[in-house]
Formats: sequence, C-alpha cells, structure tokens
Amino acid sequence: MVILNRKAEKSDPSSKVKLTEEEKFKFSDIAQFKLPFWFLTGSCIFTYMSVFPYYQLASKMIQMKYGFNEDQAGKLIAIPYYISAGFSPLFGFTVDKIGRRVIFITISSIILISAFSLSMLMPSCID
Repeated sequence: MVILNRKAEKSDPSSKVKLTEEEKFKFSDIAQFKLPFWFLTGSCIFTYMSVFPYYQLASKMIQMKYGFNEDQAGKLIAIPYYISAGFSPLFGFTVDKIGRRVIFITISSIILISAFSLSMLMPSCID
C-alpha cells in the first residue's frame, strides 16, 4: 500500500494529504484515550493470547485425545475459520444495526471460555 501510495503521489502531487500540527500523532494523545478503549484493547490482547496457542496445539490434542488422524484433526480445526468467514459479515451487519457492542463482546468472550473449557474437560475416546 505504501508503494502504491507513493506512486500515486508522484503522478498527482495534489493528492498528497497535508496534516496540520494539530492532526499529527503525538504520544501524549494516548493519555486522552478513555477507559472503554483500554478495556477493549485488553480484551483483544488476552483473546488473541489464548486463541492462537490453543489452535496451534488443538490438532495434536484432537489426535491424541480422540484418535483422529492428522488430516481429520486439521479439518476439524478449520471449522471455526469457515464459520467465521461465512457469518462475520452477517454478525457485523447485525451488530451495526442493533448496537450493544460491549454486550456482544462480553458474550463472545464467555462463549470462547466455555468452548475452550469444555474441549479440555471432555473425556478421552481412546481406551
């Protein structure tokens, strides 16, 4: 994107955006962010810190705990990604219409914690 932007600015110098001193980013601006922003940022950080390691280990866990082969386990792990790809636009549209983003984020965190906990607590199928 940076390369394309530079090419566009060279071909049409009037397209270059000039920022005033007031519009430029300053680290002191961070102090003006309100508490909901920091809660949302923390929620995203903790969610990604739990989701990525889980999905990296989940395939092996499914293979060992339930006796699936590597291919089958990989297909099972892909299901949430397919669901996300299909339903994200629908959920996004719904949340934009309804609002209540904080409630949806809280509910999604509870569902995520429940799903991870259930997957760890379910008994093994291998004798």
